[in-house]
Amino acid sequence: IVPDVLRNAKKTLEYFHYFMDKYYLILKENNIKIMAVPQGDAMCEIMECFNEFNEDERVDFIGNSFDLIPFLLHPQKYENQSLNRFMILREWLKVVNKPIHMLGSNNLYELYFFSRFKNIYSTDGKIFSRLALSKTIIDQNNWRELSKPDMKMNFEDEFTTTQKVIFNNNVDFFKKLVS
Repeated sequence: IVPDVLRNAKKTLEYFHYFMDKYYLILKENNIKIMAVPQGDAMCEIMECFNEFNEDERVDFIGNSFDLIPFLLHPQKYENQSLNRFMILREWLKVVNKPIHMLGSNNLYELYFFSRFKNIYSTDGKIFSRLALSKTIIDQNNWRELSKPDMKMNFEDEFTTTQKVIFNNNVDFFKKLVS
C-alpha cells in the first residue's frame, strides 16, 4: 500500500510520487502488487486523487477507505462513513478500470451491496470478528441493520468456543446470502 495521509489529497499525491519513483521498479521485480488509496477532505479532492491513481498504469488496486467523509449525511459515525462510501464508490464505479479493495466495513449491507460489482474485488473488514466477539448472531431478520459493534478486538484476543461457532455460522450465512 502506497503511503497516504488520511483526508489529505495533496500530501497523499506527494507521497505517492515519491514512493513510486523510489520503489516501483524493485516492487515489480519482486511481483508485488501496488495499492493506492485516494484521500481528500472534499469530494473534488478525493476524485482528483482517485483519477490519478486510476489512470496510472503502475497502480494495480485502488483502496477505498471507510473513513473518507466529505459529507455529513448522518449524525452517527458508522452510518455517516457508510453513506459516504456509497456516494464515493458510486462515482468511482462510473470510470474505474482497476479492482477496488474496500478498507474496512461498517455494516453487512455495504458488503452485500458492493459484492454485486465486478470491480469491487475484496475487503479487509473485521465486522464478522466484532459481531462474534459481541455474540451477535446474523440471521434473515437482522442482517440489513447490523452495524459494526463498538466492541473492539485486540490482535492477541482469542475467541471463546461460543464466539468461534458464532463467527463460523455468521460467515456461512453471509456467504449464502451473497452467492
